[in-house]
Amino acid sequence: MSLFDRLLADFAAQPILEICGTAQVTCTLPGGQAVTLTAVAEPELVREVESDEGKTEIRTRVFKVRTDPASAFGGIAAPQRGLRVAIAGVTYWTIEIEGPAGGFWILTTKRGEIAERSRRNYRVNRSRER
Repeated sequence: MSLFDRLLADFAAQPILEICGTAQVTCTLPGGQAVTLTAVAEPELVREVESDEGKTEIRTRVFKVRTDPASAFGGIAAPQRGLRVAIAGVTYWTIEIEGPAGGFWILTTKRGEIAERSRRNYRVNRSRER
């Protein structure tokens, strides 16, 4: 990365995090060390998967975090797979790490959630029976 790229990344990072950042994001490294920082959190994408146990919603979310832990917004120098990211009491697991690019790591995360709270096919569409 050239000096120009580094300066531009540092210059742009502050307004991006001030405007789009979400404070109080906690990243827990696989060793157990927790870091609280500001990250840009994109909306969740939801995909429904069906198995013998019923339906599960797989929720993916992308977080952008600084590469410099000493920055005013916090950061992670070298993220690893298995990194947990928690925001508003919801925990995601990192499945893909991209970067560094422009002073940010791009963390693709996911979590699963049961979509059916009862037995499989328990709910019957009664309108078809008539």
